[in-house]
Amino acid sequence: MWSDWQGNPLIVAVFLAAVAPSQPAVAAPFNPALCNSEGSGTAIIEPHSLHPQPNWQREGRGVDITLAKSQAPTNPRVVACFRWALQDWQVPGAADFRTFVSTDIVPATLDSNTGALKATVTVPTMPVWRPRSEAVAKPGTPIGKYSRNNTYANADVRVLVLGDGDTPVAVLTGLVGVVEADNYCDIPGQQTTAGSGIGSMSEHKNWQPVGGVFEFTASSLSPIPREALIKTCFRWKLIAGDPGRFHESTNPQLLDSQPSQVKVAATVPEIPDRPSWFKSSKTKAANPDVEERVADFAVLGIAVPRADTRVLVFDVDSSPLVDVTTTVGITQLWFASAAVICIITLILALLSWVCSKRLPKATAAKYLLCLVTTRHGYASLSQFQIVLWTFVVLASVIYVIALSGDLIEITTGTLVLLGISGTATVVAKAKSENDQGKPASIPDPVAAAEEASIAQYEAEQLRSQVAPDEADNPLSPAKTAADEAEAKAAIAGAKAALANATAAAVKARSNLAAATDDAAKQVAADAVRDADNLVLQRKQELAIASARAAKIVRERHPRWSDLIMEESQGRELDVTRVQMLCFTAVSAIFVLLTVSTNYAIPEIPQGYLILMGISNGVYVTSKFAAKN
Repeated sequence: MWSDWQGNPLIVAVFLAAVAPSQPAVAAPFNPALCNSEGSGTAIIEPHSLHPQPNWQREGRGVDITLAKSQAPTNPRVVACFRWALQDWQVPGAADFRTFVSTDIVPATLDSNTGALKATVTVPTMPVWRPRSEAVAKPGTPIGKYSRNNTYANADVRVLVLGDGDTPVAVLTGLVGVVEADNYCDIPGQQTTAGSGIGSMSEHKNWQPVGGVFEFTASSLSPIPREALIKTCFRWKLIAGDPGRFHESTNPQLLDSQPSQVKVAATVPEIPDRPSWFKSSKTKAANPDVEERVADFAVLGIAVPRADTRVLVFDVDSSPLVDVTTTVGITQLWFASAAVICIITLILALLSWVCSKRLPKATAAKYLLCLVTTRHGYASLSQFQIVLWTFVVLASVIYVIALSGDLIEITTGTLVLLGISGTATVVAKAKSENDQGKPASIPDPVAAAEEASIAQYEAEQLRSQVAPDEADNPLSPAKTAADEAEAKAAIAGAKAALANATAAAVKARSNLAAATDDAAKQVAADAVRDADNLVLQRKQELAIASARAAKIVRERHPRWSDLIMEESQGRELDVTRVQMLCFTAVSAIFVLLTVSTNYAIPEIPQGYLILMGISNGVYVTSKFAAKN
């Protein structure tokens, strides 16, 4: 039968029309020009979200529009038009903001409880160019209607109620804040209500440099889902001017998650537009219409600028569940480093000036050694150790104060190291002073003669090494060494002479005791008297030689080699000094590196403290052993 109809076009058309499914009528597209219709009422516009966020919504999210029942046609449909709201539409440039952006047409539903009509529309993507806030806009330019804290701009909304046709039966107006779709930091602050999700926050450390990490703990009265989005934001805190927008920290790390609490670590971002240190009358005179941005500093108005910080937790619908704010310090490493260099340099300069009075012809390097030089002209290793630790701790304290405005915590291990070095210094100095106070013992004549011969030979060798052009140079190391050797040789010769005289006096007294007749006793008594006079003379000669040597040593310029050389029995390398110096240097470098990176003095391991104690103990013991 189909073959019979196939040649009749009219029959085919009727058949296809009968069997084809019915198609809905295509509605005419919405005319954007209708957005310019004048409003005749007010619409209630509220964000569509799980948690309260009054008066604002993010692009791409929904807002609930409530209409009075009297404004509803039989088949109500709603379309909303958005444009930025301005304070004055008569200023130049305001025309650029007159164009509306419309939403899709959506049906409205009847609320059985209130009898009002409700519809949910999606906030469209607004023009990128937003009007400036009153705080930063120049007079005579478009100024937007912003929230009280300038966190978001408001948009004019015209709600068009459509019936069966495309002509609006009612036009209502409203106002709602609009935040960019990807802007999570500049949302308005939450209200303190039971459902607002306001939590608490605690900081592991309330200051960090750019690139440092803050640890925040945020709590909520409502359960925090595992899919919650966490954002950490920073902006400069000001005492004058508009603080501007927040800047998001990249890649915050979730450290711990509980049903109603999260702990997050946030890296401090590079916050642009750093404000000035103080108000500048020159800048103000050049730009009288612009409010100058002045930073809020934590230390003396010049160090550790403060920043506002927000920790935000968003629910699955991007509505804020937790909003916690605080103030932190954003430290400046260059400022802290400069403060350490300047203060330490000033202290060293003052101490060097004092040392210049002690060694008027010394070089700058010798002035540093003068700080640890004994009265005998030798650089002391124990004094060097305690001075080094003093400057290490001082530099650490200055560095942390410049960073944070707080004193650094001195760890127990560091205090123990200071105690070890201080004890070694006191014991070594007490030993040296005790040795100097003891009367010189009378050596054996043979041993004294041997010592004098060796000292004389060393003096001659050192004197031969002095170049002719160095003979009159008091700072020449070769001349200084030769002068010291000759002074020691003179003392050794005077001791040998005293030893011989003392031995002769002892023998004379022995002869006097052995004499039997008066004549022999008289001769022996005269010999004793002459021997005693000779001993007295030799003692005077030894005192003169010692005084001359003391003068030469007093004028002696210390050397860096004094820190590892032993002088008691001749100048030679002392391995106990080398060990102590190496361990001290390693410890000081470790502490300085840790402070510069972690901004805290580290804990010293117990084993290392024992090692330092043993090293200092061996050094002090060696001084007693060498003297004995």
